[in-house]
Amino acid sequence: MSSKDRSLRGPLSRTEVTPVSTKRLVAALLAALVGLAGCGVPGRSEPRTAGTAPGVNDPGPGGSNLELPSPNGVYDPAGLVERFFQAAAAGDVDPTLRDQRIETATRYVKDFLAQPAAQEWKPDAQVVVVDVTRVEVAGDSVKVTLRSVGVLDEWGAIEPLSEGAADPVPTTLTLQVETRAGGSELRIKNDKLPQVLMLSTAALERYYEGRAVYFWDTSGRYLVPDRRYLNRQVNAQKRARAVAERLLAGPSHMIQSAVNTLPGNLTINSNPVVENNRVTVNLSAPAALEQSDLSRLAMQLRWSLFPATDSVEIQIDSRTRHVEEGPEYLTRNPTYRVQAAGDASQHGLFGVVGGKAVRVQSTAAPMPVLAEEHNSNVVAAAVNPDRKTAALVRQMGNRQELWFVREGPEGAGAGGVNAFPVTFPAEITTMGRPVYLPGSKGRFLVPAQGRLFDVTSDPADRNARPVNLLDRTLKAISVAPDGRRLAMIVVDKGGAEHVVVGTVNPDANPVILSDKRTLDLDGLTDMRGVAWLLEHQLVVSGANWLTEVTVDNSARNKWLKPNFDQFPVTAVAVVPRPANGIGPMAIEGGSGNNLQAYWVFTETLRPVAPASASPGNASPSPGANGQPVRGPFYPDLAPD
Repeated sequence: MSSKDRSLRGPLSRTEVTPVSTKRLVAALLAALVGLAGCGVPGRSEPRTAGTAPGVNDPGPGGSNLELPSPNGVYDPAGLVERFFQAAAAGDVDPTLRDQRIETATRYVKDFLAQPAAQEWKPDAQVVVVDVTRVEVAGDSVKVTLRSVGVLDEWGAIEPLSEGAADPVPTTLTLQVETRAGGSELRIKNDKLPQVLMLSTAALERYYEGRAVYFWDTSGRYLVPDRRYLNRQVNAQKRARAVAERLLAGPSHMIQSAVNTLPGNLTINSNPVVENNRVTVNLSAPAALEQSDLSRLAMQLRWSLFPATDSVEIQIDSRTRHVEEGPEYLTRNPTYRVQAAGDASQHGLFGVVGGKAVRVQSTAAPMPVLAEEHNSNVVAAAVNPDRKTAALVRQMGNRQELWFVREGPEGAGAGGVNAFPVTFPAEITTMGRPVYLPGSKGRFLVPAQGRLFDVTSDPADRNARPVNLLDRTLKAISVAPDGRRLAMIVVDKGGAEHVVVGTVNPDANPVILSDKRTLDLDGLTDMRGVAWLLEHQLVVSGANWLTEVTVDNSARNKWLKPNFDQFPVTAVAVVPRPANGIGPMAIEGGSGNNLQAYWVFTETLRPVAPASASPGNASPSPGANGQPVRGPFYPDLAPD
């Protein structure tokens, strides 16, 4: 018997997408690399890259050069089974034939079955994405271990399985293979198969491209990504049409409560025209559309087609009504804006050194809110340069307190700086790092002793408000740059740990969190921290590991470093990217009071050294006066 374990597929990496029209993004990334090299990291070291599932709007090869899975010419059982789990991709080759996708996929899958089995199998009208985590071959028998990911719907979204319903896919499935009569080709002869179409995550990566579509948040100010998949065989015109139709059809379950939909009754008259990096979309609208509506739709299309277009023209019944070009659309995606956080010449990494929150990557002048006397006894912090605000968790005797330090005309202290504490319930004596909530006008989420609190930097409102966690204990939280999605590590009543992705309503007081999906991390425990790595992907830290996982549960990868056992991971900080590629990452490692921040690189970890320290310093305690950098974090640059 042979077995092949495929639950971990190696580093999450794909080709980096660098759009020509985003020079500021490229400059920010280059500056981030310069900042890393300035911290004593050799120039040849490669920062960690990510993205097992197709990246955010990774254009993919397209065209018809990928052959659809076929049983013909396959003479080994494992190879046949592998293609069997890929065959349902045939249903999505032409997105304009959505009404035929199940029929087409079923026909291709039945080609892998022996005649009696093909006649007996009548699958339901859904495609379930499965992770084939293990394959064991014994003669003509192939046993596979499966993990259900979700249902790939006609609009390319992976939706969760129906809540409370039985999983239509078994955790293990043994497929019996036989040789076709009169030949040497193989077919599957099982008379009983799961009554659903199954599509492997390997097929998802091979035959589909990850292509987010973007919807305006409920405030109408910024775009929120919605993860989708589009078959790579679709040509440019049909790709543009599919993207437009997905926008018109509305958001997926994941972000539905956090975004606005497009004006009703819009339809597409014909395939969009793609020419000279301009996409022209011809719509029909029964009711007149305001110019502002057309502009907003064009910005949605530009990000949803990113980076394939430099401009979008919208026609209504073949008459040009709006042309969107220029760089303004870039600023409507908050993840694009936060790239400057990794730019050491502007901001770079922050941390806590000697009880003070400091810049550790930049030699720029200190922010006034960090030069103030209240920047002392700090154990964790957050900084928002745009709001000129620092949120400082301070050790005050035998308890910790949250202090806001603000710069502005209302400031009561020297130089217009105002500092004040937030009132928490008396039983709260310790707390974690504050997390800024973009789009909320100065509010932060603060984890404290397994609970979560909503606080504001407004000095007129100093009371922390508890947030409903549905009888769970909170270990860590991270808010996406768009301010409408978040990820949490929670512990349920039975003691099981989970990573939950959901939405947040910043208009409520206190905020309201809504679970959308619980991610499967293959039984990993002792989770410590979570952060957004890409628009669609998280990094989760444990005692001696990091795991990357997509928010739709389609891909995951646990990776270890040789020295993680020496520096157990306690927290992680990263600048999330709107597209695949290089993003600076730092972790905190150690135990007890022996904690230290480290840069994460492809082959090694290196201690974080403040800009004032020697660039070549690689000692365990490289901070000022021998004090280590702890609690690494990037400034909050997301919109307000």
